[in-house]
Amino acid sequence: MERVRATKPDDCYIGAPELAVEVVSPSETAEMLSGKINLLLAGGSLAVWAIYSRSREVRVFLPDGTSFKRGVNDVLTAPELLPGWELPVAKLFESDP
Repeated sequence: MERVRATKPDDCYIGAPELAVEVVSPSETAEMLSGKINLLLAGGSLAVWAIYSRSREVRVFLPDGTSFKRGVNDVLTAPELLPGWELPVAKLFESDP
């Protein structure tokens, strides 16, 4: 958030978002996705979430090279970016009534 606050009010923010969320398309190759994730992390993102609709899971990628999976029975958090915020992964895959 500090990077955005440091941007002048009449300027555009240039750079990767601190949290990037990518909904993985069925036509997207692993190589394409990996390239996007690497670009975002190299650009300064603190986390990248890749949402896989078919398998109903989220993969979380961090700048230190670690990654982990969260399934529909898990909860997404981002304490370093959004303290106290939680989202049950199942909510991502709910259909509108």
